[in-house]
Amino acid sequence: YGLTMARGGGWMSFQTGSSKDGQPTIIELEPNRTGFHVLELDVSSKQQVRLVSEHVNRDRFNIYKDTDKETNRFARWVENLPTGRVVLITITDTAIAAKR
Repeated sequence: YGLTMARGGGWMSFQTGSSKDGQPTIIELEPNRTGFHVLELDVSSKQQVRLVSEHVNRDRFNIYKDTDKETNRFARWVENLPTGRVVLITITDTAIAAKR
């Protein structure tokens, strides 16, 4: 679950356990960092969720700055995901930037 807002900010979240006892984890997205923000999660057979990797903020896929390079980096990352991996992805943009 998450929310993205103008100027490239927002948040993403996931729950680490069952709905009864799971703890929410919130990943803040810094404003003015546009592109794909991605969380890679592993879900065990007992429905336990573990954060495997995160590509947010400085490590996001910055498809606006260098489209070809970052699109290729994202595609390689997706190709290397194990079968059944859960991914949260959001895209942020500066549609309401101060200079527009």
